[in-house]
Amino acid sequence: MDERDERDLVFWDLDSGLRRNDGERLTLEDIMPKVTLLTLQEVKDALERYRREVEETGMAPATKRTYLTHSGNFVRWLADDFTPGGTVGRR
Repeated sequence: MDERDERDLVFWDLDSGLRRNDGERLTLEDIMPKVTLLTLQEVKDALERYRREVEETGMAPATKRTYLTHSGNFVRWLADDFTPGGTVGRR
């Protein structure tokens, strides 16, 4: 088990609720998925269809990039791999 794995251990503190092994307090929202795995796969499939449709338009390359970056970030957020205003990856 590496350092990150140890940090990600979650336990229940009778006095203060859910906590990570490093003491960080958690809410149920922190540990519950935003959508089911099946739904996430359906959204990823739809994003791929959307990407193809955007690529086929006559929009400027920078405009296409904007469309795809923001929609991709939303899907990454659903997958718990993106925090708005944060750094790359969630953790």
